[in-house]
Amino acid sequence: MPRHGENIYKRKDGRWEGRYIIGYRESGKARYGAVYAHSYQEVKQKLNQAKNGQLVKKTAVTVEELFDLWLERERSFVKQSTYSNYYTLIRSHILPEIGGMRLDKVTSFILDKLVTQKLQDGRLDNSGGLSPKTVQNIVIIIKSAFKFAHREFHIPNVAENIGLPRVSAKEIEVFSNEEIVLLTQYLTADCDISKMGILLCLYTGIRLGEVCALKWSDFDFQENFLKVRRTIQRIQNPEPEPPKTKVIIDSPKSVKSIRDIPLPNNLSKDLRRYAQMSSGNGFFLTGSPYYYIEPRTYQSRYKMYLQKGRIPYRNFHALRHTFATKCIELGVDIKSLSEILGHSSVTITLNRYVHSSMDLKQQQINKLEQLASL
Repeated sequence: MPRHGENIYKRKDGRWEGRYIIGYRESGKARYGAVYAHSYQEVKQKLNQAKNGQLVKKTAVTVEELFDLWLERERSFVKQSTYSNYYTLIRSHILPEIGGMRLDKVTSFILDKLVTQKLQDGRLDNSGGLSPKTVQNIVIIIKSAFKFAHREFHIPNVAENIGLPRVSAKEIEVFSNEEIVLLTQYLTADCDISKMGILLCLYTGIRLGEVCALKWSDFDFQENFLKVRRTIQRIQNPEPEPPKTKVIIDSPKSVKSIRDIPLPNNLSKDLRRYAQMSSGNGFFLTGSPYYYIEPRTYQSRYKMYLQKGRIPYRNFHALRHTFATKCIELGVDIKSLSEILGHSSVTITLNRYVHSSMDLKQQQINKLEQLASL
């Protein structure tokens, strides 16, 4: 609990933390700086110095102090979910290994050794190494923090040349044409808006968090499209107070993810009937303006639908992959598809989805037969 009126907290690691306002965001919300000490009196003294601009920067800071400073800076520039991911990776995988070291004693060799160890046996449950993608994210954080340290404390950037682990592209799972028919039949067999949400993902490619955050006011049935303007996520709570996790409603993952998606005519016709029975201000999946279905709950419901429909399990994201793959097979142009999916560039769409099925390759090769008739 904070000391009343002082914004001083006792942290779980035993240290004291004092926060003070360093500026304001465009929204008017305060931005905070932080000081740390091993006693209440010491942190109070540092806090008073910081408020009066008298706090002297140390060059012999620890790695943990560096990441505290770096995190506070990043908090002003990144989304809540991104900050939470940074915080979790730092607390779980960086500080336990090198957090107590003085920053000027860290070498490239030590950081390379850390990366290797995380790849080999970095999982917290001791079941093996972290995925190359997770380690890649850890390396990116380290690089950014040490670049910040180079600017702030004028020490050599020993993280500059750390290599990024190679991440192999995962094989994309998609539903077959027969499975799409079975899934569509099962989802439309009765009037259930929750099932319609799964169908909406299959025929528009929207993400799990996006469908959970949809409201009926996001549908334009006059022009036949839906607006994607928000997403729901459960994230690790970076604050010292409980709960450990929290649900947030935020803007989508990137600027390009804020988009308008055309609706297939048949799906739009079905959705209109549900819209007539719902409040325009309510969430799409619940009809209530106050209650939503969070992603992990909806994911469990989706899994149940596949079981009841006797359809082989594929993860929720397979709905999006199936939509994109079928669009490619049907000749939808890449630029349009990239915008519908909300990718930040057409290159992402090309690299991820333009890998034709054997049937499509056969169709293309058969076109060579036309040469014989020339």
